[in-house]
Amino acid sequence: KGPVDTSDPGWVLLFQGWPPSRACLPSPSRPAQAWLLLGITPTPCSFPGSWAPVRLAGSRGSCAGRVELFYQGGWGTVCDDLWGLPEANVVCRQLGCGGAVAAPGEAHFGEGSGKILLDNVHCLGEEPRLEECSHVGWFSHNCAHGEDAGVICAGNPLPSQAEALQDVSGEGSLRLVGGSGRCSGRVEVFHQGAWGTVCDDLWDLNEAEVVCRQLGCGWAVSALGKAQFGPGSGDIFLDNLQCAGVERYLGQCTHSGWSEHNCDHHEDASAICSGGPSPLRGPSPRATPRGAGLSPALTAGAETKWAAYTLGTRLRLVDGSGRCSGRVEVLHQEAWGTVCDDLWDLNEAEVVCRQLGCGRAVSSPGEAHFGPGSGDIFLDNLECTGVESYLGQCAHLGWSEHNCGHHEDAGVICSGMLEDILEVYTQGISATHQSSSAPLDGPMLQLVGGSGRCLGRVEVFHQGAWGTVCDDLWDLNEAEVVCRQLGCGRAIAAPGKAYFGPGSGNILLDNIQCSGSESHLGQCPSSSWSDHNCGHHEDAGVICQPL
Repeated sequence: KGPVDTSDPGWVLLFQGWPPSRACLPSPSRPAQAWLLLGITPTPCSFPGSWAPVRLAGSRGSCAGRVELFYQGGWGTVCDDLWGLPEANVVCRQLGCGGAVAAPGEAHFGEGSGKILLDNVHCLGEEPRLEECSHVGWFSHNCAHGEDAGVICAGNPLPSQAEALQDVSGEGSLRLVGGSGRCSGRVEVFHQGAWGTVCDDLWDLNEAEVVCRQLGCGWAVSALGKAQFGPGSGDIFLDNLQCAGVERYLGQCTHSGWSEHNCDHHEDASAICSGGPSPLRGPSPRATPRGAGLSPALTAGAETKWAAYTLGTRLRLVDGSGRCSGRVEVLHQEAWGTVCDDLWDLNEAEVVCRQLGCGRAVSSPGEAHFGPGSGDIFLDNLECTGVESYLGQCAHLGWSEHNCGHHEDAGVICSGMLEDILEVYTQGISATHQSSSAPLDGPMLQLVGGSGRCLGRVEVFHQGAWGTVCDDLWDLNEAEVVCRQLGCGRAIAAPGKAYFGPGSGNILLDNIQCSGSESHLGQCPSSSWSDHNCGHHEDAGVICQPL
């Protein structure tokens, strides 16, 4: 009687006895050879409940992919306008795939073909079928397939870590090779009976995150390329992997196709996960010790250039007094470039210092304070909250999108660089010694709370008493004048927020604005004496570098 492909969601059948007196499909144009063999011609379904079937395409798994519906004889896609987790939840529930994990748009699972069926779909999230959600009507849209909507559903739970370790040779299984444990190393995938590698094109922390999750290894600490753990052998199975970072296994991510690549094994991708030993010398990227993750090849013979290869975007600080101060440079497409100082402040500096294992940010100088860089300006309008683990988590305009020159290169000074400076100060200099200076027509100054006379909280003598300076508008220009007035050389940092401890007594000056060329602080405009809106937790400080 001929086979019936009951797995094809395009079939919607209505039986009335056997042989069936009637069979219907969503569209009369759908081929129906099995029913024609029985002498029954399917007719269009017109009864209530003939919902358009849904499927997910473009992914190896059945519970993640591009959303497609079967309507009027063909499969079509859904535009991602207004597409979010409520809509994805409806699709996942309709397919029996649990709840939605993510609702990626912009053809994350590849562009579909055929018609774009729905646009501006808006669900409450509780509807049993996608068609019950509001939309602008079938075939009404203003989209292209580059906006095809997708979903990633929770699907079936992953096997336990023990089960995963027992079955390491199943199709699509992963392993990390060449590292110091099972949770770091070169990424290898099992396909058609053999292990192969992954090319590092488009490889970043999103993909590494999925690898770490699939292996039960915690979160991704780093996503390395260029055969960091040595080149593999055999086939290169995957290239141009693109994950959202929330997928449960690597097969849910888009790629060029099995064994489709333009790579060599010197481009093998790697991952370092939090769940196992890593070059970070510590259990967590949130507590990276000082000096961790440095590349000896970059530091050898170049004392003023330091690079960290951990936590995503590769960074180094150049032309400072050590590895924890200098001009910020990032590695992108095999070249080092600078960062523009637009919107650059202590939040961004804090992230740089954290990523480099250099403690807290002391200052965030701009205007090429450490000298102008060369080559490309890679990042502009960086905006961090200050709590990110690495600079790649912060928003920016996009690689090489900027309106800057190298005279606007951003720099940072981290607290980690103080260790070297303090050693100089503590040799032969009393830690309790303070120096004051009263140049002609200038207020007397002293630096308090530091380990020497050329660093500490700024205090000014006025009307017979010492008082502090508020850190509003306080930066390297003001610090430069203080250092010059005290005969302490050049300013290398202008820390605020009572970095050297809160003072006592009056807050004497606020909103000081120097050009940096003044001979003494009295030449800089400011609010009137004792006119301020500050507390001692905002006391300003300086760190000078004696000549």
